Amino acid sequence: MGQDSFKLTDYRRGTASTVPCPRCGALVPAAGTMCAQCGLHFRGPAAEFAPEAHRAYKPRRTLKLIATLIILGLLAAIVIGVILTFHSASK
Repeated sequence: MGQDSFKLTDYRRGTASTVPCPRCGALVPAAGTMCAQCGLHFRGPAAEFAPEAHRAYKPRRTLKLIATLIILGLLAAIVIGVILTFHSASK
């Protein structure tokens, strides 16, 4: 395997150092902002613009999950607090 080769398993683990360019498919450093092969400029790290199958890290999905869990936990705490307040007030 040459220096430009990569393993899909590295992408899934989040350890890949290169990603394919979405325009031409050439391997680009994951932190790079331009493809040396076709000249495509990225608005951020190349890893954010790689084809979906090659993305190792999906921060938006993880962030949404964490935010949803926090909100559900807060709502559960409020509901339990209201129930306990009404239960102790009715005694």
